[in-house]
Amino acid sequence: MIKNRIICDTDFLISLSVTNESTHQKALNLYQKNEDADFLVLNITMYEVATVLSRKFKQTQAVEILESIKYNFETEIWFEKDWQNQVFDIYKSQLNKNISFFDCSCLFLAQKYKAKIASFDQFYPPEILIG
Repeated sequence: MIKNRIICDTDFLISLSVTNESTHQKALNLYQKNEDADFLVLNITMYEVATVLSRKFKQTQAVEILESIKYNFETEIWFEKDWQNQVFDIYKSQLNKNISFFDCSCLFLAQKYKAKIASFDQFYPPEILIG
């Protein structure tokens, strides 16, 4: 049986891993509801996670949280060089501000792998978000 695939966005990973985040319980509920799915993490998403954590916490805490995420989400997808132009096309098509290249990368992967996305961002179409 093929598992459902879910691309993890930065906000979901942080919310799931940091208990005092306002969306922690929501992330936990989504994770438990979809526990049979294959949660996928793009390696460049981990760069964004590290950046956000280093702004919120002491470096030692940020490293601890990152190690926990890496341990719990073993399925990591390495961003391929060929994907960059396709993601950039998605990025260029955006009209709103505050849309990150990372978000466009998750959207690209969701389309490529016929996956859903675990995120609380309003950027993603509602039909592609896990619920």
